[in-house]
Amino acid sequence: HGSAVAIVIAALAAALIMTWRTGAARHARRSLGLALPVIGPLTRLSSLSRLVQSTDMLLRAGSALPEALRESATFESGSGTARTFAAAAEALETGQTASSVFIDDRHLPPAFRQLFEVGEVSNTLALVLPALAASLDQQIERRTEQALCLLSPILTLLIGGGVGLLIYSVMDAILSVNDLAF
Repeated sequence: HGSAVAIVIAALAAALIMTWRTGAARHARRSLGLALPVIGPLTRLSSLSRLVQSTDMLLRAGSALPEALRESATFESGSGTARTFAAAAEALETGQTASSVFIDDRHLPPAFRQLFEVGEVSNTLALVLPALAASLDQQIERRTEQALCLLSPILTLLIGGGVGLLIYSVMDAILSVNDLAF
């Protein structure tokens, strides 16, 4: 029986690994991560920061804004923010402003939406985007520190509960052996 159980466990592990690497599993993990209360907003901010930084670099390299937005979206493909950047590139190509697309996306921070609009209207995106990226990075730092401050007491309680459960189990076993002797 032992070898059959080992074969079944190995087969289940292999199936799990193969499933873990599929696109559907990747999408499910991303959706789950975005739905979590602390991790979701951090993931969105981190994605937005990377998109802003890559758009800034592409603009500094001489790319046009629609091309920079589209290329940035391909670097961060799969996220909702990347789809918004791609939609902003399409809006620019149809004669609209990119900020009109960003204003409609409620997942984007209000400061980003307003500053991008100001930078686009005043033709100063080259100055606005680095400031936006720095601001987003500071927000990520601050939220990460807050999450870690919350995590420390939670881990302390969990580890303390585990140690208490271990002590209870050992003492219960000792006392039950003692009861058998008498």
